[in-house]
Amino acid sequence: MNISMWLDNLAAFSLQVAILVAAGSLLCRVFRLRLPSVLLVFWRVLLVACLLLPFVQPYKRPVVSPPAPAPVLFVDLPFESPAVNSIPERSSYSPRGVIALVLVAGVALRLLWLCLGFLRLSLYRHRARWISLLPPTVREMQDRIGVRPDVYISSEIDSPVTFGLYRPVVLLPSTFPELDEKFQKPIACHELLHVRRRDWAWMVLEEVVRSLFWFHPAFWWVLNRIHLSREQVVDGQVLKMTRERQPYLESLLRLAEMRGRPASVPAPLLLRERHLVARVALMLKEAHMPKSRLIFSLALIAGLLFGAGSYAANIFPLSGSPVIVQMAQPVPLPEPEGVLPAEENINIAAPHAESNAAKARKVEEIDTAAPEVEPQPQPEPAAAQERKQEPIRVGGNVQESKLLVRVDPEYPEEAKRARIAGTIIMQVTVSEDGSVEDVKVLRGHPLLNDAAVSAVKQWRYSPTLLNGEAVPVVATVTVIFNTRGNSTTVELDAQGNAREVGTGLEGPALWSKMKEGTVSIRAMADVPYRTLEWFLLSLQREGITIAPFQGGIPHVIRDGRVFLAPSAEVRAPQLAIDHERLSYLVATALMSGNLDVSADGRRSLRYNLFVDESGRVTSVQPIQGPKIAAVEEELLRTLVVAPGYRGAEPVPTIAIVEFTPK
Repeated sequence: MNISMWLDNLAAFSLQVAILVAAGSLLCRVFRLRLPSVLLVFWRVLLVACLLLPFVQPYKRPVVSPPAPAPVLFVDLPFESPAVNSIPERSSYSPRGVIALVLVAGVALRLLWLCLGFLRLSLYRHRARWISLLPPTVREMQDRIGVRPDVYISSEIDSPVTFGLYRPVVLLPSTFPELDEKFQKPIACHELLHVRRRDWAWMVLEEVVRSLFWFHPAFWWVLNRIHLSREQVVDGQVLKMTRERQPYLESLLRLAEMRGRPASVPAPLLLRERHLVARVALMLKEAHMPKSRLIFSLALIAGLLFGAGSYAANIFPLSGSPVIVQMAQPVPLPEPEGVLPAEENINIAAPHAESNAAKARKVEEIDTAAPEVEPQPQPEPAAAQERKQEPIRVGGNVQESKLLVRVDPEYPEEAKRARIAGTIIMQVTVSEDGSVEDVKVLRGHPLLNDAAVSAVKQWRYSPTLLNGEAVPVVATVTVIFNTRGNSTTVELDAQGNAREVGTGLEGPALWSKMKEGTVSIRAMADVPYRTLEWFLLSLQREGITIAPFQGGIPHVIRDGRVFLAPSAEVRAPQLAIDHERLSYLVATALMSGNLDVSADGRRSLRYNLFVDESGRVTSVQPIQGPKIAAVEEELLRTLVVAPGYRGAEPVPTIAIVEFTPK
C-alpha cells in the first residue's frame, strides 16, 4: 500500500470513527444512560468497535487494466551522446509525504511522552518516603478490600496516584497525614479499589490508543468518557463501603483547594478538575434505571450503532489493492513464407538500416510498375457483414470455453520407435457453435504435430457468449506426448500451487496431462490440511487417478472428506476402546446364530474408524471379520481422547481397531 492510498484510507477511517462516535454519544444522551458501570462498558465497547472498523468491512478494490505497451518504431538516426544532466530531476517534495511524516512524528512524540510519564512515576517512587507504620484508616481499608500495596508519601504530587500491576504502589501527597481520619478513610478506599480493579493496566492501554490516534478528537472524547465513568464507578463503590457521603465530598473539595499543578503521569488520579463537577453531581443524586428498560435500551442502541457503522463504511469506504485484469492478448500473426525462423540471441538492431532501404526500393518498384487489373470482390450482403465477427482472444474477462468432446491423439509409431516425447502448443479458433475451425501449431515436434492437429480438430466446445450472443474465440491448447507410461509426479506447496517435478509444468497444461494417467503427489511439510484436502477432492472430481502419496501419507476419501492414515508424519488419534463391551456384543451375535464364524468359534475383527479433527467418529468401515451392526454402532460412540495430528494441526485421521473376541 502506497502513501497516497494509506492517507486516503486513514481519512476515510477517521470519518467513519467520527460518525460512529457521534452516533454513540447522541444515543447515550437520548436513552439517558447514567449508570456509571453501564457507561464504562458502553464507552469501552464503542472504542473497540472503532478500532475494529478496518477489519470488519469490505474494501473497495478498483478493477484496472495494465497499460498497453506503446508501439515501437525503429528509425535510423545518427547516434549522439546525450549531454550529462540534460534531464531535470523531479522534486522530492510531496504534500502527502509531509502529512504522513507529521502523523508518524506525532505518534512518536506521544509515545515518547508516555515513556517519560513512566520514568516520572519511577522517580516519584524512588524519591518518596515509604510508610512503615500505616495510619489506622489505611490499614482498615486494606483489611476490608483485601489488597496490600506499597504506600509512599511524596512531596512532589498534590493528588494520590496509583500505578503498577504486579507490585502496585500508592503515592499519597504530603498533606495526607494532616487530614482528619474521616477524610483519610475514603481517599485510601478509593486508591485501594483502583489497585483491586487493576485500573492501571487499562489506563496504559488507553494511553497507547491515544498516542496512535493523537490527531483524532473522537478518540480523545471516548477516552475521556471512559476515564470519567471509571472514576464514577469507583466513587460509587467507595460510598457503598464507607457509607459516608459528606466526608468523601469534603475530602475531594479539600484536595482541590490544596492542588497547585496537574500531575502529567500515566496513572489514574483521584482528582481531575474537568471531571470533579460531574463526579460530585452524580454522588449528590443517585442514578437508577429499571433493568427491563436498560436491556431494551442497550439492544436498541447496539442495532442503531451497527447501522451507523454500516452507513459510514458505505459512504466512506476503504480502498484495497487494485484488481488487475489482464486484457486479451493479440493473436500472433503467421510468419510469411520464405522467412527462416528466428534463432535465439540474434542481434536485431543491426538489420534496421538494410530493412528500411529494402522497403524503400520495394516502394519505388511498385510505383514504376504498371498497375495490374485485378477482379474486384463482390461486396457481401449487409446481413452477412453484420453476422461476421473477428474471433476474440481468450483471457481477461473472456473465459475459456468448456471442453465437451475431447479426442486423444494417437501416438505416431515413428515417434514411439524414436522415443520422441514433447509438448505441442497450438492456437485454435473455435466457432460460434463450439467446433474447431482452424488449428495452428505454435511449438512442437514435426513427428508429433500432425497427430495433435488431427485430434484437436475433432474437439468440441460449449459456445462462448458475449452480451448474450455466441462469438468465435481464439484459445491456446496444449497436447502432451509422454513415453513414460503417463505417470505424473506433482509437488504441492503451501499456497495450493501444483507443478510437475522435473519439468516445472503447471496450470491448465498440467491438469490436462494429469487426466491422461496416474498422478503421484508429493506434499511439502508446510502444506495445510485444508489445502491438501481441496487438491485431492479436485482431482477426484476431475476423475484423475491418484497413486499412493510419496512420503508415506496414505489417505482415504470418504463422505466428501480426506482422512489421513497414521504414518511417520501423521499421529493416530487416541481412543478409549471398551474391549469387554465389544466382546460381549460379538458373543451375543454368536449365541443368536446369525454370525458366520470359523470352526474354533474365534475370529479377529478389524475396523477403520474415521475420526474428524474435532475428535468425533463420523463413520465405521469393517475391514476383516463378519459384519456386526451392534459392534459398528458401539464403535460410533467411541470416546476419542485426542484427535489425530499432522504436525501441530489436528486433522481427520483413520484409526484402526482390531480385537479378537473371547
